[in-house]
Amino acid sequence: METILFAGVCGRALGTVAMDLAETGIRVLGFDRAFYPPVSDRLDASKVVVLEEEEALVNLDEVDLVIAGAMMGRGTKVVESALDRRIPVLSLPRFLEERFLRKSRNIVVAGTNGKTTTTAMITHILNEAGIQPDYLVGGECDSVGAPARFRGAEWSVLEGDEFVAGFGDRNPKFLYYRPEILVVTNLSFDHPEVYRDEREYRQAFAYLVQQVPRNGVIILGADKKLDFLAERAACEVKRIDTKSNKVELSIPGRFNVTNAAAAMMVAESCEIDSGLAAKALLGFSGVKGRFEMMHDQDGLTVIVDDGYHATAIEEVLSEIADAAGGKEIVVAYVPRFTGGSDQSQQENLPTAMARANKVVWSRPLNYRVFSEAPFDLGRFSRDLLERDVESHAVEAIKEIPGEVREVLSKPSVVLLSIGPGPHRMEEWVKTIAE
Repeated sequence: METILFAGVCGRALGTVAMDLAETGIRVLGFDRAFYPPVSDRLDASKVVVLEEEEALVNLDEVDLVIAGAMMGRGTKVVESALDRRIPVLSLPRFLEERFLRKSRNIVVAGTNGKTTTTAMITHILNEAGIQPDYLVGGECDSVGAPARFRGAEWSVLEGDEFVAGFGDRNPKFLYYRPEILVVTNLSFDHPEVYRDEREYRQAFAYLVQQVPRNGVIILGADKKLDFLAERAACEVKRIDTKSNKVELSIPGRFNVTNAAAAMMVAESCEIDSGLAAKALLGFSGVKGRFEMMHDQDGLTVIVDDGYHATAIEEVLSEIADAAGGKEIVVAYVPRFTGGSDQSQQENLPTAMARANKVVWSRPLNYRVFSEAPFDLGRFSRDLLERDVESHAVEAIKEIPGEVREVLSKPSVVLLSIGPGPHRMEEWVKTIAE
């Protein structure tokens, strides 16, 4: 029996694939330095054998392959010992390419915002059409089931993340995904901890476009900022058309109309009946943590959205403000992936939050000490106040729900934009609603 060890098994993508492979008869071991929901909860109920690092070292003689996450580099005992013993150590994207994606026809959804929901929509449509693709979705969705499935299917649907691939590999993940059909939803400079500037960020997507074969299809958002990708394409290019591909949805958000239009265009490229695709989207339940209403009673509405980028925050707050009917809007936010020499999030976040009344926030996650101009906490507070938005800073993330409860005045709409981490949103919502 093949044995694979996942180093960093509580990572969202790594853990998801580990749990899926364990269902196929592969013996899957895993370890991590920290465990947090939702992956930790699902690991407890899975067939993955979770070990302490010293236990993992003892079991290395039985391991055929180590798949290491981005945080498990040189200096990690298991990785060092595996290299010493000539056990292959791969990043997850490289493993997926070698094991599955070289053989399948691949649909890849990339872009700064909207890729998780669009990937889930496409997967749901293909499932409803009886195609049963392999897939990797960066979130939980009841309409799809488990966030990953790899069985060697003819088609694969993948969320194309531009973050680094992982162990010893600074290439973007999506460069391993071999797209035949590529969707790029939008582009706004992101991940300054990886890309030096917007030019380098855009170049990564240009490399991705150049991988699509001449008989493939590229579907781009309508924004003219994506024109440079069309110019580099060697295949048919289509632009996302919300008028011709408008369908009825059971989930809110103008951005989801765009996501659905992209999914319909992919379905057309796969020769799926448009009526079937539209019916599938009507029954689509949405992705957890993406514009998800978790409480709505007694004059208090609480919405959770994992989006952290300024453009995503602005889109969500626009939807909330248009429907709020004069209710107070409170945002709970943790800046993340901030910093970098251009401070892109520093510049744009206060403007993105201008339609809120109050913002409760803590210091950034992934604080980049190497940045020449790190995130300026005082400036962020001042910039909010200049836009008539009350700024309420707390020292630790765990203090946020209590502070939100103290500052809100019903009727209110609360947006929790916290992202994945060691907290359970159900408990936060309960605290706020008390």
